[in-house]
Amino acid sequence: MFHHAFKYLLSTLLMTSLASAAALPPSQALSPRQGSCLSALSAPNPVNTIGRLSFQWAIDQPARTQEAAQASWSPSNFVDFHMTVPTDILITQNVNVTVINRSSRSNAIILTNYQDTRTSTAPRAQVRVAVPAQTRGNGVRRLGRTETCLYLPRLDGTWYFQLEHD
Repeated sequence: MFHHAFKYLLSTLLMTSLASAAALPPSQALSPRQGSCLSALSAPNPVNTIGRLSFQWAIDQPARTQEAAQASWSPSNFVDFHMTVPTDILITQNVNVTVINRSSRSNAIILTNYQDTRTSTAPRAQVRVAVPAQTRGNGVRRLGRTETCLYLPRLDGTWYFQLEHD
């Protein structure tokens, strides 16, 4: 008896879900509503002030010295972050970033702009740089690597970078 009831209940639920999905007009389909992104994916973890390092000096240096600024940090044992700030930073607002990941998990670097250096200040702008995990194949280890030119939406205030926390 249970098997018989379960069989009909399951088929009824399946038909109801198919009918409700078919009832949506094309403009209400999942991909147009969400830009073809899946909503079930978790959002990036919030950025806090733990472990953040300021790189505002590297943004300000080319204006003072007329030379590109170079900076490198290792926010963890697995991630290296290299930044080159070109001499035309005030015009282009672009920086060149290389992030190397030696972890078997993907990571991300978060660049955040604050109005000042107080930890209670809310962020004004953020840029996220995703870094793939290292891979192994045929006895060869390939480091996760991202090289990109980033546009910083503003240059005033104080810019910090930090490793995204899980």
